[in-house]
Amino acid sequence: LTKYFHILNVLSLKTNLLVEGALTAQKDNNPVVYVMCTRGLMEHAGSFSYLSQKLEKAKIHLEKQKTSKKIRLKISQILKDLDKSYYGSSFFGSENSTPIPVHTSDLMRSLKKDMASAERHYDFLCEFVHPNYGSNLFVSEGEFGEGRAKVDTPRNRDVFKGAASG
Repeated sequence: LTKYFHILNVLSLKTNLLVEGALTAQKDNNPVVYVMCTRGLMEHAGSFSYLSQKLEKAKIHLEKQKTSKKIRLKISQILKDLDKSYYGSSFFGSENSTPIPVHTSDLMRSLKKDMASAERHYDFLCEFVHPNYGSNLFVSEGEFGEGRAKVDTPRNRDVFKGAASG
């Protein structure tokens, strides 16, 4: 239980930092950072959903168990899920058996169960974070090869308003 509350506290603190970052980016008219923070918020909301759903399923499973062996096995599995959510990394510590992280797609599937439009909103935000057409709209106007590249454009402001309203 201590691990669960710890990870909730960590997620909450990171969520607060992402909100602060998004608000600062909005105030500074920085749509790229705003969208990155908003996408991060969705990923953290997905993590909350993922963990909550895992624990709810575990609770239902535990209520049906008749032997202490099966109960211990399920509790062990819950602890592994929490470790994976906290320690999971594809960058840090692969040489010392760090768990593979929960994939963002799994987090978004979990969030979609709590918020039907989550996947659509997440895909929209990804379009503006990746180096492709969506994020190019933030810093350019006119036709490809003939337009202007600059941060503050009328189209930029329109796209930013659309991203902010989701």
